[in-house]
Amino acid sequence: PLALPVLSGVNQYGLKWGLYCAAILNFVGSFIRYIGISSYGWVYVGTLCCSFAQVFTLSMPPFIAGEWFGSHERAMATSIGVLAY
Repeated sequence: PLALPVLSGVNQYGLKWGLYCAAILNFVGSFIRYIGISSYGWVYVGTLCCSFAQVFTLSMPPFIAGEWFGSHERAMATSIGVLAY
């Protein structure tokens, strides 16, 4: 459900914005999980925050391939980027 807003945000604001959002969400989620280790609810909230970051990271390989590679190299770069995760 978050893919459409994330993809439109990356299209509008660029790759750097998308990667920053993913990094911040991962950091916040990991920090919540670390602080709330004694409570299952807080661990769940932190995991949910980290899962929101996955929407950003899983949509990056096609955008990176489109920006950095030529038209005859994009398919290979996208497949390598997707398999690297």
